[in-house]
Amino acid sequence: IITFFQKVQVLEQERRKNLLPKWTGDVVGTLHVHNIEIRELAAKMGCAPEYLGKILNGKREPKNAEDKVKEALNELVKEREEK
Repeated sequence: IITFFQKVQVLEQERRKNLLPKWTGDVVGTLHVHNIEIRELAAKMGCAPEYLGKILNGKREPKNAEDKVKEALNELVKEREEK
């Protein structure tokens, strides 16, 4: 028998799993503002666009992902601003 409290705990754990880190939203917003495609960012990082998409959608969480993605994104933004 599952108590009401246990059910609430399970639902809360599932809700937490579905929340994306704030930085991924910031990255997607920056991509949009600067008209940069995910494939361009993935190429800059040396990974497949599909893999980067999984990172940004919270399906993959590799070590130092936030730093690596932001570094590559900042380089692309700088390149765009220099044009």
